[in-house]
Amino acid sequence: MDFIGEELRNGSFYPKMDHLVCYLPGTLALAAHNGLSKKSFMRIAKDLMYTCYRMYKDMPTGLSPEIVHFNMDPGATKDIYVEPLNCHNILRPETVESLFYLYRFTNETKYRSWGWKILQAFNNYARLKDGYSSINNVTNTTHLDHRDKMEGFFLGQTLKYLFLLFADDHSIISLDHWVLNTAAHPLPIWDSY
Repeated sequence: MDFIGEELRNGSFYPKMDHLVCYLPGTLALAAHNGLSKKSFMRIAKDLMYTCYRMYKDMPTGLSPEIVHFNMDPGATKDIYVEPLNCHNILRPETVESLFYLYRFTNETKYRSWGWKILQAFNNYARLKDGYSSINNVTNTTHLDHRDKMEGFFLGQTLKYLFLLFADDHSIISLDHWVLNTAAHPLPIWDSY
């Protein structure tokens, strides 16, 4: 499994990845779509997308923790593990953003399927009577410990990217005519200045 780790100040490698890194598969797919080293960028995008999906799939709730650690031991039985302080989910958009880009550029339905599973997990474990809530523990399906807080980006980005992922009409925000900024606001691509 491919992932983006961290290099510590002493030069040693730390095999952990934050959920925030899961924007990168979408960014690489955009680069491949717009002409930069198409094959290698798209291969890396797909490999990292799989890792980001596994961050969800491997948790009992189907929701990703904020940070995962990777087992570097070849004999390990699990690829990913979570430390107790990192097992919360605050309804972040980065993975579904990348699923949207990968689906739009490849038309591979597995990206929609993965998005559907993530949406179902949000509905099963983060949805409450009056909205959605961050949860403190994605590793336990019975003691979620809802935080009673729904971040604004859940509505403005996470759900927007899920809507776009499932939209059959690709002319809705065509990626040849629009670019989405970091807050998922569509901005037109002008032909000339």
